[in-house]
Amino acid sequence: EVVQIFQNELPRQLELITRALDQGDLDALQRLLHTLKGSSGSAGFPLIMEKALQAEKLAAQGELDHLKNQIDELQALCLKPLYAPIPHLSKP
Repeated sequence: EVVQIFQNELPRQLELITRALDQGDLDALQRLLHTLKGSSGSAGFPLIMEKALQAEKLAAQGELDHLKNQIDELQALCLKPLYAPIPHLSKP
């Protein structure tokens, strides 16, 4: 169930992250990336969680140039077919 919710919410989360990046809203980006980090970790997607963590840190540091590349990589990772989560990480 957690995995299904994550998969259903992911497109909207990515849309909001892209919008905040386009607007240069680092505070919103930091919040959105923090949320994605938590939801991907809870759902058992550690690669997405790690990439979101890296992007969150860049947003906190105001590194907009590096942040663009990090978010591009994050989106590319998220757009790959969602592989099965790691079972021990996806259980409540």
